[in-house]
Amino acid sequence: PPHQLVEDILGKVPLPARVMLRLDVQSPSDFALRSKAQLDELKSRARALSNLKIEGLLTGYSRDGKLDLETLLEIIDAAPATHYTIHNVIEFTDDPLAALRSLSGFPQVDRAMVPCGTGTLAERMKRIPAYEAALGPQRRLVLGGLELDMLSTLRRETEIRSYHLGKAVRTPQNPSGKVDQSKVEMAHKLLFL
Repeated sequence: PPHQLVEDILGKVPLPARVMLRLDVQSPSDFALRSKAQLDELKSRARALSNLKIEGLLTGYSRDGKLDLETLLEIIDAAPATHYTIHNVIEFTDDPLAALRSLSGFPQVDRAMVPCGTGTLAERMKRIPAYEAALGPQRRLVLGGLELDMLSTLRRETEIRSYHLGKAVRTPQNPSGKVDQSKVEMAHKLLFL
């Protein structure tokens, strides 16, 4: 998002914020970096955003079916005091568990946002232990690809307490939909009441 928008939100919402760091998205599954200029822009934005009172950045790119660890290292080097969440790119690699294990050399990466594969919620929940083991200790999974009706089950049957609701709290339910306050309130009730 634009720098000013992040500043405005941080000024109004007293919540820990992690800001998406991604450029030139062609589709929701597009995680390719196209040029050195793009990398330079990402590094510049990472530095600028890290000077705000954010909790961290969400990022992640892939190359040839694997996480692009060289790009990740360059981004982290640009803002080394920042925490990082690697987002859904993990599920678009050839081996998501190997991708999670490859993050072990990056102490700034403390979270990974994943839906834990495809299938029913029960099938995805069965994969959580393998994903957590691959990510390693002292790191947290942020479960994505959720619908509001999944939250009570997740809260009751798993130890996962970090969720990305994205489309679930938008109307219409797509990435460009507007965040719907009533859906956010419903999510809050399902998670905290």
